[in-house]
Amino acid sequence: MSSTSVVIVDQLDQLHQLDLPPGPLCVLLAIDATDLSVEQIVACIEHLLQAGMVYLCVWGADTERMHEIADEVVFGDGDGPSPWQHVVTTWDAADSLSNAATFARHEAIPEGASPEDDFVLLGIAVGEPDWARRMGEVFAEVL
Repeated sequence: MSSTSVVIVDQLDQLHQLDLPPGPLCVLLAIDATDLSVEQIVACIEHLLQAGMVYLCVWGADTERMHEIADEVVFGDGDGPSPWQHVVTTWDAADSLSNAATFARHEAIPEGASPEDDFVLLGIAVGEPDWARRMGEVFAEVL
């Protein structure tokens, strides 16, 4: 991994306004997805894919639903190969954010890559500054 970065947005729709680091990106998205529409989730996932996302971990309330929608975007309807078929997605609503961040830090490695390869571990906290702080602490830990 070449670098880590943590960003915070008040609302998911603000993600489009950020200058994301160049990919490949392994993303840990900490969010309460309960009130998000399918359209908002799809727009977020498409934006991250276009930015170079190759690994997505979603953490927080209702992220199982968000993960299922992300998989539909990533893998398509099954009528042909998806341009994103190399992307890995996962979710964790039951564990602590610290554990999810530790997983992202140590296990969210692009397919076919090693921890020494160049990719960016990007933490995105939606609406909760404490989430951003906690991800930053875990990402800063020495391997």
